[in-house]
Amino acid sequence: MKSTIFALLQTKFTLYKTIYICVTDTVNPKPSAEPILAYFNRTGATPADTLYIGDSAYDSQCAINSHVDFALATWSNGKKDIPCKYELEKPSDILNC
Repeated sequence: MKSTIFALLQTKFTLYKTIYICVTDTVNPKPSAEPILAYFNRTGATPADTLYIGDSAYDSQCAINSHVDFALATWSNGKKDIPCKYELEKPSDILNC
């Protein structure tokens, strides 16, 4: 999570949203849809206007379970064999999604 927060800070993404859902915010953590559903409840966001960025199979499955597009952050672990709509090789690639 530290690398993702660092990446968000590097791209100034925190200017847009500063809401974080942590493992203690839901009964069922990833890969359940609950963390993303909690985000929807807090923000009023919908699957259509949400992009979930992560670096693990659990992140991908959480996005799939909540019907949200998933962007795989490969800069943190180099893995590219995880289902995703977008592959991000560097944090600034987020701006091209």
